[in-house]
Amino acid sequence: MELPSLVLISRQDAIMREMDVTANNIANINTTGFKKSGVIFEDYMTETQPGETVDFVIDSGSYRDFSAGPILRTGNELDVALEGDGYLPVQTPNGTMYTRAGAFQLNAEGEIVTASGYQVMSADGSPIVIPPEATDIQIDKEGTIRTNQGEAGRLQAMTFKQEQKMEEYGNGLYRTNEPGTPSETTRIVQGSLEKSNVEPVVEMTRIIEVLRSYQSVGKVLDAENERQRNAIRILGKTTI
Repeated sequence: MELPSLVLISRQDAIMREMDVTANNIANINTTGFKKSGVIFEDYMTETQPGETVDFVIDSGSYRDFSAGPILRTGNELDVALEGDGYLPVQTPNGTMYTRAGAFQLNAEGEIVTASGYQVMSADGSPIVIPPEATDIQIDKEGTIRTNQGEAGRLQAMTFKQEQKMEEYGNGLYRTNEPGTPSETTRIVQGSLEKSNVEPVVEMTRIIEVLRSYQSVGKVLDAENERQRNAIRILGKTTI
């Protein structure tokens, strides 16, 4: 394959990667606590001969935008949103993970769990159990959970120095091997949920731009292929 085709294909691959990431953002517009992602590209220039260079596009990774999403008031006593940085620890079959998707509920044992059924952990690392006879669940800004039966535990947001390295696991969960640090500034908002930080209009506009770029590169690639076919045909006739 000739160099012009390789350059075009490198751009097409990069555009496809951006389209996938943008489509995933759009698919999670309504996912509680979701953080949108973007793609990082690098241009790699190489000199093919003195005075001439070609420009390859390299997909060097992605990043997550950790800006806060809007907080939606729900009024549900077990819904919580985080004001500030951090994530709440959750116990899963694959170890401790972290979430900002605070649509919690009670399981059959009276434990506070995520929408997927994973235990939400208290500041002391234990499950939070609401006694069956308890009523009037109140969660203050520091995360302390109280009922008419007394204190039941405390939610503790954890922060991470290498937040970009946290791996998205699905269902609003993230995992990392880095030990978390308790946040002293994050506030718990009861009866509310943090919505996705995806801006629908921005992402839809972006995917249209990406699609147009892909189509444009495809046309150039088709033209280049046609040029090569014509060159081969002409050279073949000349040889005969």
